[in-house]
Amino acid sequence: MGQVADRGNVSLETAKRTIGQLLLTMPVIKAKPNPNARLLIDGTFFKRINCLILYFDSGLKYFQLYRYSAREKEAEIESDLRKLKRASVNVSSVTTDGKLAIKTALRKVFPEVKFQRCLVHIQRYAETYITQKPKTKAGIELQEITKRINSIDSEIAMRTWLCCLSQWKRIYFNFLKEKSYSNEDNHWWYTHRNLRRVIYHIENALPDIFVYLNDKSIPKDTNGLEERFADLKHKFRTHRGLKKEKRESYFAWYIYLKNLKKKG
Repeated sequence: MGQVADRGNVSLETAKRTIGQLLLTMPVIKAKPNPNARLLIDGTFFKRINCLILYFDSGLKYFQLYRYSAREKEAEIESDLRKLKRASVNVSSVTTDGKLAIKTALRKVFPEVKFQRCLVHIQRYAETYITQKPKTKAGIELQEITKRINSIDSEIAMRTWLCCLSQWKRIYFNFLKEKSYSNEDNHWWYTHRNLRRVIYHIENALPDIFVYLNDKSIPKDTNGLEERFADLKHKFRTHRGLKKEKRESYFAWYIYLKNLKKKG
């Protein structure tokens, strides 16, 4: 807030009062017609209770829409997509994480849409369960394989990567089947269940991982949104005392001004 006051050459109290009055209203964010929109859709949580979902047009570098909700809900996403359709935003591809709600809603509104899984999300998921310092040879090798996924830029590179993944699964087939037993709980579990999680996650995502190779205009990750989320959260932290009922208005103004800056 102090920086805002300094830039406007006003007192801190004046800055607080002006921003408070501004947040009593919400700006209208108008979608821009686009016959071939390449959207990035992603959400981030604030205060662990509310999720801000952004629909970012990667070609126009423009926020077409946003939603402030409890989480990513299929019915709400479908409603958002229909709103974009009525505004002449024809979504031809979407890059997002693997949430079923988004994919299902897309198929209902834009049946021919190309769905690209965010490669960075897949890498992060793998890193979470493999960890940065895996303790087994299998984990180390799988870590190397998952680290290469975002650098694949050709059909040959894709086939080479898939061969490496297939070979890893063949070598460690029995290893992944190993089980541990607890005498206390009388319970069996897969010893290397975290590696199994990663493999299952990748196999489930495979149909939508390499869509971008056939259309270079499709973003292969949502990094463009991640950077904007980081900037928004940094600015939001400077308004820690912001009341709950004014948070959505704050996000709306942030998006509106970003779009206005791009337009200018």
